[in-house]
Amino acid sequence: MSSTNQSPIAAPSPCQEEAQQLLSLVSALRSKLLKAQSALATFKRGEKKTVEQCMELVGTGEGRLNLEQVLAKTPFPHYQAVPGEPGVLIRIEADGSRSRGEFVGRTFHPLVSV
Repeated sequence: MSSTNQSPIAAPSPCQEEAQQLLSLVSALRSKLLKAQSALATFKRGEKKTVEQCMELVGTGEGRLNLEQVLAKTPFPHYQAVPGEPGVLIRIEADGSRSRGEFVGRTFHPLVSV
């Protein structure tokens, strides 16, 4: 009977590790490039607007309609500014209930009415 020699599995060399990192980076860059190409093609077809075009819609009927459509797809709660009260917001819940408050840090704090 002969005994079989089992050699331990060698750890990857620094060159192999660097090659693996480069492959991962190339894969990530390729993915981002494909997304950018898709976004550019969409823009060229006229399906997307530039930031300048979007800013021109602020305060117009079309802009308000776009906002309503976006908010309809956005999860609750929604927030609206209170005119004439800087920093004060109205929080609108999914059931339609509303509360006045402000953000302290990243947390909404309802204001107590006096």
